Amino acid sequence: MGVTGRGRLRSTRGFVLAAALLAASCSSTNLAAKAGPNGTVFDFPGSPTAAQRSADLHVMQRRAAAFGGSAELVDGHLIVKVPGGRTVALRLSVEGHLGFRPVEAQYAASGSTTPAVTPAAQLRPDAVAVMTSYASGQGQASVYRVGPEGLSNAAIDSATADEGQDGTWEVRPVLKAGATGIDLFNGLAAVCAGTDPRCPTHQVALSVDAVVLAAPTVQSASFARDAISISGNFTEPQARALAAVMDAGELATPILPEQK
Repeated sequence: MGVTGRGRLRSTRGFVLAAALLAASCSSTNLAAKAGPNGTVFDFPGSPTAAQRSADLHVMQRRAAAFGGSAELVDGHLIVKVPGGRTVALRLSVEGHLGFRPVEAQYAASGSTTPAVTPAAQLRPDAVAVMTSYASGQGQASVYRVGPEGLSNAAIDSATADEGQDGTWEVRPVLKAGATGIDLFNGLAAVCAGTDPRCPTHQVALSVDAVVLAAPTVQSASFARDAISISGNFTEPQARALAAVMDAGELATPILPEQK
């Protein structure tokens, strides 16, 4: 009887484990079916609050809408459906912290004098940092030493993407009026357009989550809040995704794509 009892106990544990695995498999299958061919399922790492999940849903709905897509919460997961599928969804899923900083120096990514990149966890908006750029199809990655942030997401009112007169894609942010928006931008522009030693390169770096996406040369010391364009060898999807991130704002808590 003792041996039989132990056998039954082991069998019961096995049954419970099998049932749990089956339930997880069914849940994953149902999410994939709900997502469809153009959908991507994202998880919330850690233990975000309901308010944070709701805030992320709102941000991702706005980002996806810029591509004619949608976002919804399903069983605690975030499903993003956009034309272009997973590639576009991943571009839209960045946390989205924007930083505009004066460029103090630029280096080749693998140069002998290239400084070490500042770890993301150590970045401070009020301090000098070293950041890398992404390697686009038009060029190699670079490394930038940048000064403190002149402005961030809070200064942006809206943003769009469009082709410039030369046929390249640009991002066109509209800054908020007054001291919380365009005045901050023009303060940074004045530093980089002149001979201020804080911006010897005359460039402003636009970073998203500690990666420099563009570092255009400042052509004027003053701009109207709706007359700013940012170029950076963007492809159309890159420019549209950056504009969507700028327009919708920063995520309240990170999201991660489920592995296929």
